[in-house]
Amino acid sequence: CSAINGDMGVVSAPNPANLHLETTESKQDMTVALTSLISTFSDESQRQDELLTSFETEAMANSRFGDQTRAQQWTVNEVCYWLSSQGLQDYVNAFHAAGIDGAILLRDMSMELLRNELGVNSIHCNKIMRQIEPL
Repeated sequence: CSAINGDMGVVSAPNPANLHLETTESKQDMTVALTSLISTFSDESQRQDELLTSFETEAMANSRFGDQTRAQQWTVNEVCYWLSSQGLQDYVNAFHAAGIDGAILLRDMSMELLRNELGVNSIHCNKIMRQIEPL
């Protein structure tokens, strides 16, 4: 098959071998991207598990760890431990990486900070803000 190009004359149809090569390269690119994404997710999940284990160990060794009467003085680890106790362990890495301690949690936390800086889903933003109130 061929097509007529007004300026150049006859233009040949795309070579099926080239289309197959482009499709194969595209599939390879997708495979590389997906493998990278899975690896990143796996690494983040492993970091989260390690953090949660370290919080549990710290809580067992220190009876005052995570004590809500001293929330203002909580360390980053205590905030993350509290977050996990609220069923929001998916955000532990973000809170830990951002260095959210008790003072920041109680004085500076806002819906905007949760959503925009920490990547918290809107529905969880409301839950976190409600759970901060009694602290």
